[in-house]
Amino acid sequence: KLKTEATQRFELNQIREKSKLNNTQEAVTEVDVLRETLKSIPLFKGGTISFFHELALALKLRIFQPNENIIVQDEPGSSMFFVADGIADVVSKDGKTVYGEFRPSSFFGEVALFYVINRTATIRARAVCTTLELHKDSLRAILAQHESLARTMLAKAEENYKLAIERQKAVKKLQSDGDTHKFTLEDTIERLSKANTSNYVPTFKKASPNFIRTMAQYTSVHRFKKGEMICKKGE
Repeated sequence: KLKTEATQRFELNQIREKSKLNNTQEAVTEVDVLRETLKSIPLFKGGTISFFHELALALKLRIFQPNENIIVQDEPGSSMFFVADGIADVVSKDGKTVYGEFRPSSFFGEVALFYVINRTATIRARAVCTTLELHKDSLRAILAQHESLARTMLAKAEENYKLAIERQKAVKKLQSDGDTHKFTLEDTIERLSKANTSNYVPTFKKASPNFIRTMAQYTSVHRFKKGEMICKKGE
């Protein structure tokens, strides 16, 4: 185990040296810093110190240039990404519309760690964007040594997966019925977080991007007919 850790540290340091990182990039990609960043991810809640340490060592440094796609909508996914430095935009498939953004300490793509599912959005680097990628095979190898945590994480991932599938089905149903409104996860995130939209929710003004994204995942799409009761007082 010590030999494996030493090899992983050596490989990570080699990649960091070859990438010619600036001072900020150097700081945010230190193993100790990465370990603390991982603790903020809801999916990994309950992890032990050793789990987070192993996870930090398994991350792969990926640097994307301005306007370079990090992931592309509808393409198969098998990893998640953490933004260490820079900003990444959530854009439409044609790249013309920006729905939202991911700043340092944000993450995306976590459902792909457990399920075969196509990417639900295109994420593009706005400027030079330093990210850390976690592949599903690396996570599985680590979780093999943390069985209790593996069960908890799988249950959480399954919940997120079902929410994603239900949303996709609801959106497709509305679109097939001729509804032209936008109800994708990214559209919902934009409504919850952007002050310049007509549907802006003031309650979430100071909420972090990770909180907004989690909140959006738990929303469901419903359409009510004219005069139909949405909710009743006292219920």
